[in-house]
Amino acid sequence: MSNLNYEISFPGAVARESNQLAQELKDQLERNHPDVTVDQRREREGTQDLGTVLILILGSKAVIAVAKGIDAFLKKHQEASIKIKTPSGEVIAENITGATALAIIQETLKAGRRSN
Repeated sequence: MSNLNYEISFPGAVARESNQLAQELKDQLERNHPDVTVDQRREREGTQDLGTVLILILGSKAVIAVAKGIDAFLKKHQEASIKIKTPSGEVIAENITGATALAIIQETLKAGRRSN
């Protein structure tokens, strides 16, 4: 089984807020999904932030569980926009929660799985 790579960022958030959102989502995913590797990186080298971008590396069986984790995160941070980049493209989600958020996130992550 090959690993899948996804990049998650928070468009529209200032660097400080984006750092906080990235760290919180990273902590949540690592706590609830130990089989997922989450790396927090800087969007631009030379900045002094902790990192505003998350790189997720996961097996295909973890896709739905991670989608549910991101959905739970968005329920807590309804004002946050999230961008998910996959090998096949990217999706930006704004002001979404509930079944719609979960469906969009699952389809985005699955699309990345199909392109690998």
